[in-house]
Amino acid sequence: MEKTAKTVFQSRISLNEEKKILIESIYRVTWIDGEQKTEEFDFSREYPLKEISLEEINSLREEKKPIFLLKDNGRYFYTVIHRCMKFHTAEIIGCHWCFSRSYECVRLHALSDPEGCWKVRDLGTDKRIEKYPFIIKGYETIYTYEESFVVLECDHYKHEPIHKNPSIEKINAARLSLAQQYWPDVETLDEVSQRYNKEKAKRQNRLLNQKQTERR
Repeated sequence: MEKTAKTVFQSRISLNEEKKILIESIYRVTWIDGEQKTEEFDFSREYPLKEISLEEINSLREEKKPIFLLKDNGRYFYTVIHRCMKFHTAEIIGCHWCFSRSYECVRLHALSDPEGCWKVRDLGTDKRIEKYPFIIKGYETIYTYEESFVVLECDHYKHEPIHKNPSIEKINAARLSLAQQYWPDVETLDEVSQRYNKEKAKRQNRLLNQKQTERR
């Protein structure tokens, strides 16, 4: 019986002062018919980051090459990486200010600015690190199997010192703000509910008509 194998690279990576990615170690994890085998490799070679313009970033995105893209005070640096590489936040340059327990941002929701965040409102759409002027330092992995988007320093950041559940008012405000990204003319959650039910009925009617047409 022929065995099937799946290999994933998990990496420990750091960034030195000369803007070069130093691979400290890579773990190659291979599954062969459900059995896992893990091997650790040490690498002494470095991946130099090259400075890149916004136009060149757009070209690389169009070419769909797997890259590591660093933003640092308005300058951008990149290097081509392995498509299977996984970047774990705590093992690279620093903590992710959006989600780390020590740095969680109070503006991490879809409200309009200044209470909310443009990056959060872009959830599920075309997020690109170069779109957001308030991100001072951060990195993005592009066209890897598990993409990363990590914010290391942010002008829009506001620290939330106490971890607590948001109030109903705050949740409803976020729900309304998010809905307004799709339906700009709605002003209340009741209008959102009515619009949603109306759109849902339209979808159900289209599906029903489609099924009836297929049966003929």
